Amino acid sequence: MKKEEIIRRCYGGMKERHGVETIILFHVGDSFEAYFDDAETITRITEVPRFKMTAAGIPAIRISDAALEECRNRLLDAGCKVCVSEVRGYPAATFSKSMKQIRKRADELILIAAAIGPWTLLVVAVLIIGTLKCCLTTDSDSIDESINKSPGIVAHVMVLDSTDNGFRVVYATAAPVTDERFAEICDRPGILEGFENLKRKAPEHFGGNLLETDICDFALYAYRFPIDKDVRIHNIFVAGKEKMDFYVRNNPDLPGCATWMHHGTEQGNQYLNADDINHCIPNGRRIYRYWKCRYLLQTSDTDERFSHFTEEERLY
Repeated sequence: MKKEEIIRRCYGGMKERHGVETIILFHVGDSFEAYFDDAETITRITEVPRFKMTAAGIPAIRISDAALEECRNRLLDAGCKVCVSEVRGYPAATFSKSMKQIRKRADELILIAAAIGPWTLLVVAVLIIGTLKCCLTTDSDSIDESINKSPGIVAHVMVLDSTDNGFRVVYATAAPVTDERFAEICDRPGILEGFENLKRKAPEHFGGNLLETDICDFALYAYRFPIDKDVRIHNIFVAGKEKMDFYVRNNPDLPGCATWMHHGTEQGNQYLNADDINHCIPNGRRIYRYWKCRYLLQTSDTDERFSHFTEEERLY
């Protein structure tokens, strides 16, 4: 089967299973690849260069294993659903390779049987059946045995003080999981209890005042707060009308700046991404991000309590 046919079949099959809106990343060798519309979407959001693959000119992108986490986080931040296929190589090609190995092993066993004598044919048959069983059977009872895995958002946890100001903490699976494992994680009583404990204890820790609490200080507290090994924080957003309004105050250095917050898009709202929360801040760095603002106004080193976008740039 030609490479382009394999790509088309695998791409179509994964889209049919996970939905046309889901971005599919295939594990090929030591990197990950995406094709067709998915490649164009990834290039638009992450600026990963696109190239043409095979004689048919299939649009494709390639991401190294080291860059996968950052790329996936940026796609999730942009509202995309992502599925990572954990099988190495093109699935059809991998299956074809396995069958060739099975045939080769069977030929070897038949040659041995011919050399030893007809009395060994029964033993050879048993060995061939055992080989086929080992190569082709899977544990259908395990909810983790699937090549189709993707990260999932587990919950949006509102951590608020008595004035209804604070933070929205977005928890996701710590690694790509199957749909069955995702459902099991979401239903764990310990995780739900952990979310309730965070909602109760965080305001107490910060003296009952989350309105003035710095998002980086809160992120470090939430990062260290025990929930479950299979979940981690994906985003933290500022929440509450008064606290969100800090980020649409007049900015004298930005003519025509926006002065009101659209609570549907949350444009201009302060937030942190997964890399900030799980790596940068625990290692002593402070960073502040502003949701859906243009590149030069997306981040700062201090808590800038004013508008970071103009009315012309407003998203509705």
